[in-house]
Amino acid sequence: MSPKTLQFILDLSKNIPEIQIYAAAFSDLQNLAGGSPVYFKEHPLFRHYQGRMEPRDWIVPQVEGYYPSFFQYWKKISRLF
Repeated sequence: MSPKTLQFILDLSKNIPEIQIYAAAFSDLQNLAGGSPVYFKEHPLFRHYQGRMEPRDWIVPQVEGYYPSFFQYWKKISRLF
């Protein structure tokens, strides 16, 4: 992750009261949870996570299928509007 991306995330996080930033391996987070489930959003990068996976939010839920890039997905949905 680039420093600019990290700074962007940290700047946005200021809008969330009482947020806590945690940086560690996912397994460390699970150990810290002490047996309680860890909730996370579904994403191709997180397939190895264990816990309670919540589905992603889609811009246009009625468009289904796999799109290898956001712009391919965007082209598909832009035809609907």
